Amino acid sequence: MKTLFNDNWFFSRSDDPMAKELTFNPAGFTRVRIPHDWSVDSPFEKEAIAGVRSGYLQTGVGWYRKLFAVTNEMLAGRVEILFDGIFMDSSVYINGKLVGNRPYGYISFFYDITEFLVEGNNLIAIRVDCSKEGQTRWYNGSGIYRNVWFINTKSVYIPTWAATVTTKVNNNIATINYSLKIANKNDEPAAVVASTYIYCQGNVLLNERHNVIVDKETTINLTFDIADPLLWSADDPNLYQLETRLMLNGTDIIDSLKTPFGIRTIEYKSNEGMFINGIHTNLKGVCLHHDGGVVGAAVPDSINRKRIMLLKEMGCNAIRTAHNPFAPEFYEICDEVGMMVMDEIFDGWETSKVPNDYGLYFDQWYERDVTDFITRDKNHPCVVMWSIGNEMLKVNSATTQKLLNLVHKLDPTRKVTAGVNGVGADREKCRMMTDIAGFNDGGGACFIYEQKHLERPDQLFVATEAPHTGQTRGFYRTQTWWRDKNQPRIEIPNLTDEEIFFDGRPGYQSSYDNSGVRVCVRDSWSYVEKMPYLIGEFRWAGIDYYGESEWPKRKSESGVIDTANFPKDHYYLYQSMWRDATEHPMIHLLPHWTHPEITEGTIIPVWVYTNCDSAELILNDISLGKCEKGTAKHLQWDVPYQPGTITAIAYRNNEKVAQKSYSTAAAPAGFELDSDIIEVDINGINTVQVDVTALDAAGISVPYAENNLYFYLEGDAEFVGTENGDPLDHTLLTSHTRRLFYGLAAATIRPWSEYKLTVAGIMGNRIFKDTTTATIEAIVIDELDDTTTARLKIYYTTNGDEANFNSIVYDGPIEISETTMINAAFYKKNKLLFRLNELFVKGERIPYIDTAHTNKTPVGDIPDGPFDKEAVGVWSYESGIDYEFLPDGTVVLLVDKDNKQLVGHWWYNYPTDMFEIEDYAGTGEIWYLTGAKEKLELTSQKADKLKMGNKAKGIRMPDQEVILTKK
Repeated sequence: MKTLFNDNWFFSRSDDPMAKELTFNPAGFTRVRIPHDWSVDSPFEKEAIAGVRSGYLQTGVGWYRKLFAVTNEMLAGRVEILFDGIFMDSSVYINGKLVGNRPYGYISFFYDITEFLVEGNNLIAIRVDCSKEGQTRWYNGSGIYRNVWFINTKSVYIPTWAATVTTKVNNNIATINYSLKIANKNDEPAAVVASTYIYCQGNVLLNERHNVIVDKETTINLTFDIADPLLWSADDPNLYQLETRLMLNGTDIIDSLKTPFGIRTIEYKSNEGMFINGIHTNLKGVCLHHDGGVVGAAVPDSINRKRIMLLKEMGCNAIRTAHNPFAPEFYEICDEVGMMVMDEIFDGWETSKVPNDYGLYFDQWYERDVTDFITRDKNHPCVVMWSIGNEMLKVNSATTQKLLNLVHKLDPTRKVTAGVNGVGADREKCRMMTDIAGFNDGGGACFIYEQKHLERPDQLFVATEAPHTGQTRGFYRTQTWWRDKNQPRIEIPNLTDEEIFFDGRPGYQSSYDNSGVRVCVRDSWSYVEKMPYLIGEFRWAGIDYYGESEWPKRKSESGVIDTANFPKDHYYLYQSMWRDATEHPMIHLLPHWTHPEITEGTIIPVWVYTNCDSAELILNDISLGKCEKGTAKHLQWDVPYQPGTITAIAYRNNEKVAQKSYSTAAAPAGFELDSDIIEVDINGINTVQVDVTALDAAGISVPYAENNLYFYLEGDAEFVGTENGDPLDHTLLTSHTRRLFYGLAAATIRPWSEYKLTVAGIMGNRIFKDTTTATIEAIVIDELDDTTTARLKIYYTTNGDEANFNSIVYDGPIEISETTMINAAFYKKNKLLFRLNELFVKGERIPYIDTAHTNKTPVGDIPDGPFDKEAVGVWSYESGIDYEFLPDGTVVLLVDKDNKQLVGHWWYNYPTDMFEIEDYAGTGEIWYLTGAKEKLELTSQKADKLKMGNKAKGIRMPDQEVILTKK
């Protein structure tokens, strides 16, 4: 019997080796439920050990303890414990004795613990070590973050992952090959009956009984035929189920196993592409990391399902598990709803990318981990290919070959690829050796498809990671932004001569398709459309994730959906390219039409995405023209800004089939609530998300609202946390308060029965020029998704004092003409429930623009940057002369401790992703006071030596190039 083993665990973020002992006093341990990720409970801190990679959340060492009872009957059989995932470097103890250690944090594994157990109470204790800097390159989570299973069988049993199902289809007859291992822990052979059933849509298609003599381990191999099979595909995910029951004495069931499977064919044709069930299919894919927003790495089925269905609605049909195996339930959902998977095992191989990653364990563990990975996942029809690695450092033929051999041996039915970045002989050899050549676009690999196709015309390619673009939901920039300066790219013209949007903050990325790395979304997908040997792409990324971000940013913004599960504008661009207009006609319009800081008459580039024949744009009931779609990926109108309503209408066969409108909003005066509860199985484990949308007094959504909210939960539910998608918001993920970010925010709760969630906000323009009006609102949403005005008594102050029941009773809008802090207290039946405050500032928003990463040539004598920290510091020349590169972009000669002479100015662009080109350390310039501009170049990614050009003798040195060493 296999049962969840998730309840009644106790946890402490500490490291006392005695915690494994029964006699240990667990004072200080708190009860937790598995899956559990302790990092999401911690604050964002710049000094966090894992830093940039973890999203600045805390890691460390933790211990888990659980007492459980065992009977003699259980000990007469076999007891196993199965972990779906523990991050990282776990050591499992039973009654103080070490059972085993597993370093890889993303792999599922199990132990036979029978010999460690005693009748009565037993203790399982697990030490989890996430204390080292650099264990992965992104947010990994900390702890037992996936399910734990307790498996108790008789002495004759079906081992974990014992079944293998493969299918073939010929002349509309499906042949099912089924093998099943049966084990026997007794000394004598055992005679059992194996009854096998095949089900489809609740019907029994087949029932066979076989007498089996089981020695230590016996494998039964069965073959079945199914006429006119229902095939599995992303569009029509039909599933079957195999069940085997083991019986003693003909009737007593001693073990059973259910194995879902799908029947499908995959064919790869040179110069034609991939065919699923005979139908040409492009992989419309995204890369995902395994975290799930506020829950961190402990992702419940409800969030996995919500995100997969959001992607499917976008038109996505494939996910790459970047760069590690996901939880088993993820694949089950993909099987069920129809989402293909490129299943990836490793980020790197024997050469570490960060100091304490899997590279330290690769040689010892790769064979075991790959075996467990393939054995666990091989029966899922959603898995269409395996990936053996991602952007491996020092990629080599020997490791490539041994991994290929191992995967092909374990599963000869699927193709194997790898996410290989950059160009060069070693990388190209790896691509050539794999079944399908994988191209991560890092290092310009996206520009060599045609050349490599000429060299290997029979091999198919897949864009394993392309394109790399960024968007901050709700923010726009008309000037093109590139992450890397002076790197190969397909240029994107600026949308206006000068920037018109100034409401952003450092690090925000434009929601036009004009902010990225090498190619934009439109150009990247065009490769797939015109190259039949390129079977698809997996964009980086599908959903924003924590980590891989420089402080003060806490997360990557490469997704088409943010960490609060709100789609960005790119979501609709993909939908226009990936959804069929006959089934889902759509149109999307950007930007929104509320721009209080833009002067009327200013030209705003208005973009429309549609999968229909043509589109018309209408402003305040006046048509601005109709455009044919043709092969364009977007349509553009340059519209003089005028408040009102702007509408885009899509046409098919000259009929209106879809439209999208925005109206200019006034100040935020309230909000509306919506939840996804109708899509969630309420069981005390799954979560519900409640979305908040800011509204003005007329009920129009306010896209720039940034007011503070409070979430108060009552009833049979657990408050999980809040998000808004803002990369610069350092509020605790578990906080009950959260600001709206560009008009939206969300709360996540975990209900098991009835509940009421009260959401309160102090609304209004937080920054105002003359006067503004503030309103205080509280709305309740319940488990039926019904919303009502909260029956609360609200008191407030405007003088800085804390509000209480002696303060002013709120009975309507509050007029403000000076900078004011409103403190509010919310009471129910004279009981204080919570407090909330909001600061309203009289003044103007400070305009912001990033000029360091544009495609314009700098004007003037001082560069705009970037001034990356790797070049900052004191650099010494061999003759003892020191130069200091200051963070403000100036370079000074250090004559002595009190005398610094200005030499010029500098900029340097160090690679954001150091692994795209492992020998590339960035590029920069020094602008001497003489007017000469010379090259700056770090000699390696260690950033310890700097080459400084001096051909024009900007400094009085005879050398044309000066080599400086960092002090």
